[in-house]
Amino acid sequence: MKSQLLILAALASMLLVCAVGCTDPKAKPLVGRWVLEKPDRVMERIGGEDADRAQETASIDDSNSMPKMAIMFKSNGQFQTVTKMGNVNREKNGTWKVISLDEKARKMTIRCTIGAEETDHSVELVDGSTIRLVPPNMAGLTMKMRFARD
Repeated sequence: MKSQLLILAALASMLLVCAVGCTDPKAKPLVGRWVLEKPDRVMERIGGEDADRAQETASIDDSNSMPKMAIMFKSNGQFQTVTKMGNVNREKNGTWKVISLDEKARKMTIRCTIGAEETDHSVELVDGSTIRLVPPNMAGLTMKMRFARD
């Protein structure tokens, strides 16, 4: 019985080491939660009438009606996007991985998969708390958006 517990503990610790150690070190600059800066401007450009309606109905205390978007890049290769702009209230989940990282130029390319759709995204690492990219859930756009670390 003791030997079985010892073997089980050894296996569990090996899995933990692999889970922590198997993370791509190039992914570290992107891991975390990112929130869209100035979502009202983005909404104006892509939302049309919905942008005007959201601004008219939003109050200072009503954060649920304010336009917003967030992306969570997890170290295990999963990501989630949350978009609440006008009539759009969506969450999307997918996977991501680093294709390339140029630390000197502060740029990386990531590959994101949502369902059957796989897209590559150029990410500008503006500084330790700011990035610019076309969000994975809006891959059809060409407009890069600025996100701040939350």
